[in-house]
Amino acid sequence: MRVGYPKQSGGMLFHEMPAAHVEQLGSSRNYRLFFLLNGKVRLEGNEWDSCQVHGQQLLLLSPQCEISCGAFEKSKYVTVNCTGLQSWHNRCYLEELKRYVYSGQELTFSTLPLHEKLKKLLSGFTAYTNNEYQYLEIYDTVFVVLRLLYTNEEMALLLSPMLQGISNEENELRNS
Repeated sequence: MRVGYPKQSGGMLFHEMPAAHVEQLGSSRNYRLFFLLNGKVRLEGNEWDSCQVHGQQLLLLSPQCEISCGAFEKSKYVTVNCTGLQSWHNRCYLEELKRYVYSGQELTFSTLPLHEKLKKLLSGFTAYTNNEYQYLEIYDTVFVVLRLLYTNEEMALLLSPMLQGISNEENELRNS
């Protein structure tokens, strides 16, 4: 089994892994969206149990969490840093999603199926990451597509840890 360290360029990382290969995704200050374009991988984090992701799925990776990704077969994935939405409409939508998350709700590790349109968009972005060129608003762009392809309930389930974290930070600021 080989171990590698992919290099994140800006807000997006596109990477192909051979079978029986492990990569350390490291830690990030921000949440990251993980899109498995194809293959089968095992994700392990120091703050949550491991999970197997296969086919075409997306999930949210926790911040401040060392993550390793092991490929059972040849796999391709993309990660996008959730570095703050620039679009006013996206920020309003994120606020709206908080209504679907309950404060007592247990934080879960959720995956969603990856729509073919989203897969094509992410694959198209790979030319930019390979050329070291980045859209500054790549998270906004991906978020708009997520809003179009998934229901509010699905998005709230996927983003619930991040949404609860935002709500908790806002409450702390109000109470201080």
